[in-house]
Amino acid sequence: MAEDESEAELGITLAVNAQGQSIGFEAIEMVCAWLIAQINIARIVVITHADNKRALALLERTPFQHTHDTNDVIDGTPRRSGGSSDVAAKP
Repeated sequence: MAEDESEAELGITLAVNAQGQSIGFEAIEMVCAWLIAQINIARIVVITHADNKRALALLERTPFQHTHDTNDVIDGTPRRSGGSSDVAAKP
């Protein structure tokens, strides 16, 4: 979360046996609702690997909108990111 609480980054990781049961979707819904209601946050960002088809499919079911792709280097290793999404942009 940003120091001024205007923006938060959301990440989710599920064990393989927990995938495909809407657990991730429900978790994203609950966390976003709490952040908006309790913190009055303006923006929630999700970053995922562009090749993570399951994560991208999950995010398609949420109010998040794809905003951009990036090519980041993390710990010296190039990573292709699926971009960030802004929950506040879509009613």
